[in-house]
Amino acid sequence: RDAHLAEAKKSIPHDGYALDVLRAEFLLDQRMPEQALASLSQHEDAIRSKTKIASLFANAYEQLGDWGKLAEIIPVLKNSKNVDQSTYSQIEKRAIKGLLSDSKNASNVDEIGTKYKESISVDNELTLDYVSTLRQQGKHELAESTISNALAKNWSSRLVREYGLIDIKDPSQALTKAEHWVEQHTNDENLYLTLGRICNKAQLWGKAKAYFESSLTRKPLAETYAELAALHEQLGEMDDAHRCAKKGLKLATRSV
Repeated sequence: RDAHLAEAKKSIPHDGYALDVLRAEFLLDQRMPEQALASLSQHEDAIRSKTKIASLFANAYEQLGDWGKLAEIIPVLKNSKNVDQSTYSQIEKRAIKGLLSDSKNASNVDEIGTKYKESISVDNELTLDYVSTLRQQGKHELAESTISNALAKNWSSRLVREYGLIDIKDPSQALTKAEHWVEQHTNDENLYLTLGRICNKAQLWGKAKAYFESSLTRKPLAETYAELAALHEQLGEMDDAHRCAKKGLKLATRSV
């Protein structure tokens, strides 16, 4: 690294900015974000005007896991005419994902959801992270409405799977909604898995079993076999329970 920097210094001896950028790039490549930030420290004012500087600061904060700092530069980037939309969107997305994954910030999930509502609502990956955090914190009603609104705009198999994991207050109403989705998404294995889970909550054992089996005919999943095995066991159908558990275990070990 030092040899490369020395060579660069010979070729651009009077360009301190270029040298600092080059040094920061090398340091970030070697996963040394604190040293990279030290190299960039005198260029912090350039975040608004130079895309390269903004990206380097964002990379350093991301490597440090300092999502609060990364979030702080988002308004600066948003109001800058010199930072392209693609760079801004990528940095904002990484910041939101980091904030939601960080237990210290995730406690403010409502605030995060409000502050970045527009960005979350148009990105299914961010929506999934958001509702997963909501569910883990017991905020099931908000998670349910968020997923429903997102699926109305853009279908996501991963989101519909998450819908089945929510503690739903009214399973009958949720079942009606999910069965309506089948009309347009007849081959989505996660939708049938979710329908089975909702039927379980509604104690509709026969329908639950049928939906789990429909999911498996579309794509065998270890978690679907696990759900079906548990249902068979609950109903006293031990042979079927053992058969499903065995198939699910085989699938699960195959994917490891």
